Amino acid sequence: MDDERDTRSLLKTTDELLSSHAFRNNVSKLNGAFPSLWLSPVGATVTPDEALAAFLGTDGRYGMVATTLVWGAERTTGDAPGHSGEAQIELGRDVLSLWRSDERVAKSCAVNSLVHEMTHTVTSDKSRYTQLFRDRGRSTHDVPLVSYVLGAAAQCTYLQAPDIVECVRKWGTNIFKSGDCRK
Repeated sequence: MDDERDTRSLLKTTDELLSSHAFRNNVSKLNGAFPSLWLSPVGATVTPDEALAAFLGTDGRYGMVATTLVWGAERTTGDAPGHSGEAQIELGRDVLSLWRSDERVAKSCAVNSLVHEMTHTVTSDKSRYTQLFRDRGRSTHDVPLVSYVLGAAAQCTYLQAPDIVECVRKWGTNIFKSGDCRK
């Protein structure tokens, strides 16, 4: 198995998916079902379209930071060690294993995990890395989180799900329901 080749394949597929009209249209379809997404840590909410604009860089108030992807034991996004203003996404090797699967659902779970972590590279302050979308607040608020909704929307777009709202609900809006990834 070739980690570098498989990583490039996952990144290329995810980039193409995020650039697609299908993904943007699917996120727009979520506005009615999920009109408010939790914008942690500030306690405000945004619509799915507003979250998407920040994530895709079309909302000039926000930016993306230079990011490296490494394979490790967990899934996290945070400051890149020794690189001020840069981010590092660490994905568990289980995500790479999902991507290598012959099963479309397993591959879709890898896309979900990557997009979820990518949302954490959007910065609210262009001069330094300050995560705009965090996973905090989910236990005290019954409001879907941007990172989970966009991750699930990417997954459901990859799966070409006929009902985007039901598909996003299935995979989770406050937690990734990964139990079905290997079925």
